[in-house]
Amino acid sequence: MNDNNTYNTKLLYAIAAWCRGDATSTDQQIVNNWIHEKPENSKILTYLMHTKFMGNVDESDETKERVYAHVLELIQDYEEHESQIVSISKWRTPQWALALKRLAVAVVLLLIISGGVFWYLQSHDNIELVAHGKPNSVVKLTLDDGSVVMLNAGSTLSYPQTFTGKERRVALCGEAMFKVKSNAHMPFIVNAGEAEIKVLGTQFNVSAYTDSKNIVTTLLNGSVEFYTHSGQENSIRLKPNQQVVYDKMARTSQVREVEAELYASWKDGVLYFDHVSLEEMSKILAHRFGIRIEIHAKNLQDETFSGMFENDMSLYQILDVLKRHRRFDYRKQGDYIVIFDK
Repeated sequence: MNDNNTYNTKLLYAIAAWCRGDATSTDQQIVNNWIHEKPENSKILTYLMHTKFMGNVDESDETKERVYAHVLELIQDYEEHESQIVSISKWRTPQWALALKRLAVAVVLLLIISGGVFWYLQSHDNIELVAHGKPNSVVKLTLDDGSVVMLNAGSTLSYPQTFTGKERRVALCGEAMFKVKSNAHMPFIVNAGEAEIKVLGTQFNVSAYTDSKNIVTTLLNGSVEFYTHSGQENSIRLKPNQQVVYDKMARTSQVREVEAELYASWKDGVLYFDHVSLEEMSKILAHRFGIRIEIHAKNLQDETFSGMFENDMSLYQILDVLKRHRRFDYRKQGDYIVIFDK
């Protein structure tokens, strides 16, 4: 990462939004592109993501230096433990340790400006790891307790190296399928933005992209409890082959009967859509293939589609199939795709 990229305004704002957990699809694309430029960029993001923000603001040079010092301490602690982090390689090059310092200070300032926040860092006693799903790929993770997570493309999972305390807690931005090891004394909790899913041992799918209007939890087997941050008194307990769709704008939840395996078919490379709007579908395809998609005709956004697409189909083949059934076309424009009325 060179000095010019360090101060790239769009990149810094995208990283700040990613750290806050409210990154748009454009922000996510910018960060993902940056992550894939060099292995060390993913490591920078890992430590920036685990800088917590709250309270009052202190913009002094001394505070900035403390932020950088803590980040370096975390890195040193990480190197000593030689942990395995998906898509993250070891680095010790002094030249870009300087780049990390500049980026850390710049991101902290942006977070202060946009969120009115102050930082503190997590304890060194338990290292936090971050896994990123690359475009058109699925990442398989085995957590400390033996639980298995399949992470979809364009998704991020934050999880501790070792589960301690009274619960097993992870944070998801995107989509993942969880196969959780049973432990009645230590419930497993998935933080999915505005909602949480609590389980003891089960298999379920969660779709919670920040740019999606819904958080969708689908139960394959076992039992899960779904609730929003407004409180567990409004929790919903799902049975196998049930799905809860939470509308983030309306703050309402709807439970429906589904064939759950179909909603987890992405883990095998298959895309399944059941009466999904073109607007929502374009976001799913954007995450899957790592490219921004814009709809330039409002009348097309609510058009719904159903179908399954095999893993050997390209984005353009999928769009070609879709446009046969609706009056729209598309074109590649720079580094993104535009869908327009025909």
